[in-house]
Amino acid sequence: MLVEGLFTLHWPRVRRLLAASIFITASDEVCLARRLARDQRERGRSADSVIHQYQSTVQPMRHLYVDP
Repeated sequence: MLVEGLFTLHWPRVRRLLAASIFITASDEVCLARRLARDQRERGRSADSVIHQYQSTVQPMRHLYVDP
């Protein structure tokens, strides 16, 4: 069974149920490129709005909460 999610490894009770855990991350450049392509294609957003949101909220929150 695969369990996926941003906070899957955060909760001790869930971690104890897992036989193995793997956390995969990507560089900021790769994350932005993926988000840019997805948001323009699927959500019709402009490149400027995607980049602004990424730099002002997504990237700082990732460094503050996800990376540690």
